Amino acid sequence: WFAKLDKLRADLRDAVGSGPVIGEKVDFEEDFGIRDGPQMLAGFRALLGYRKSLYLRGGYQELGFRGGTTTERATRFAGYTIPADTFVDTSARFDFFEVGLQYNLIDSDVLRFGLLAEPKFMNLRLRVSGTGQEGTSGPLVPFYEKEEEFVIMPLLGLALELRPLDYLGIRGEIKGLSIPNADSFGLRVDGRLRAVDAEVGVSLVLSDALALTGGYRLLRFDLELEDSDPRSLDVKAEFSGWFVAIDLRF
Repeated sequence: WFAKLDKLRADLRDAVGSGPVIGEKVDFEEDFGIRDGPQMLAGFRALLGYRKSLYLRGGYQELGFRGGTTTERATRFAGYTIPADTFVDTSARFDFFEVGLQYNLIDSDVLRFGLLAEPKFMNLRLRVSGTGQEGTSGPLVPFYEKEEEFVIMPLLGLALELRPLDYLGIRGEIKGLSIPNADSFGLRVDGRLRAVDAEVGVSLVLSDALALTGGYRLLRFDLELEDSDPRSLDVKAEFSGWFVAIDLRF
């Protein structure tokens, strides 16, 4: 997946020592200079058939981005005030694990249409380092802020595949979920959870078990990960880009 980082915003509010709780919404591209890749690795996805219409789906995808910049404005992040004209270094890594079921309501040689239930397990790691003030005043001190969160996003959706020719397939799928307050669902999220994962592609079908596919994919999520005293953390991210894949069906 040749993913482009379209959006990465985080609002991390915390206190350092006895200082006040401070933080604000930070755009990691505009404020902290994070850039696209090239820390991107190949992913995989497999469909394991059972009784023809039922498939077990599994996959993995890793995305990584890093960068650095001299800040143009004073920024409050994780209990620190980062003055303008201060260099910050940052990175973000996302590991996505997927496992779920696809049940085809229509499963013919020409048309497949099915329902998807696919939990997406995400390990998120954000790192920001530089110099800043503890709280809102005082001398500049080095800081190193590293956040790691593990989240479960149980996505539901639809999948469609057309086979107008024996060797040609056209497919698309969309999965998503919106929960205003996910705290009581055991998903490692204290507040809202919204996510969308969609893709379209064209496949060159080599056999019933193997196809080469190219297409476009969009993934976005909006998570209120922590909401406790004194910490709170909100993260919004969006990725999009072309992909190439080898599809395996068993």
